[in-house]
Amino acid sequence: MNNRRYIDFLAKMGISSAHPGGKPLTEALFYHVQLGENEKILDVGCGTGETSFYIANKYRCDVTGIDLHPEMVRKAQERSKNSSVPFQIIQGNVEKMPFKEQSFDKILSESVTVFTNIPVTLKEYCRILKTGGQALAIEMTVEKPLEEKDAQEIQNLYGATKLLTVNEWINEFNQAGFSQVDVIRGEKIIAGPQSISDVSTFNFSNHLDLEAFEVWWDHIQLMDKYRGVLGYRIYKAIK
Repeated sequence: MNNRRYIDFLAKMGISSAHPGGKPLTEALFYHVQLGENEKILDVGCGTGETSFYIANKYRCDVTGIDLHPEMVRKAQERSKNSSVPFQIIQGNVEKMPFKEQSFDKILSESVTVFTNIPVTLKEYCRILKTGGQALAIEMTVEKPLEEKDAQEIQNLYGATKLLTVNEWINEFNQAGFSQVDVIRGEKIIAGPQSISDVSTFNFSNHLDLEAFEVWWDHIQLMDKYRGVLGYRIYKAIK
């Protein structure tokens, strides 16, 4: 990751569901993409472990979460200890994960892949998925190619390695070895009949400082500036 300021900000704030759409989108997604009991699920970039907790407790899946940031890992491990259905949390780099080939039925990425070396990470997803398995990626997506100065402004704040359009994301998944990529608009599934929870909660770190609030303010301004240009999609990629 090129710039850790935004990731550090998320860790300091302890935001439970920082990805676009938050927890309501996660719950809506698994209303439409069914999880089987005892399926092996990997939550990459699991953050504070809220999604891992939700999947383990609601669907009784065998859940593993992986995150690089030590503060996120600590909070996720605490959440697991307090769960009636414990899940495993490990610290590691999603670009080189400590799992054997064909280890998981599904991989979930909630605004994680875009902060990594995308081709390398997607190949890792494909490697550790079982044949016929699915990668479900909620990822930052631009509605049109951006001028260099605009792209650089966004990348400088978030530490994103690339800003991709829908077609560019599909191409990246195909190049990584996935056989089929479906694109889902989050606002359509959130508007469905399922019951959903409230938005994110916070678990503030002892290291909370002025820089965290500066990053938050920069984020708000940037989202307003690029409204209608900077969005997200859900990519369901089948191995």
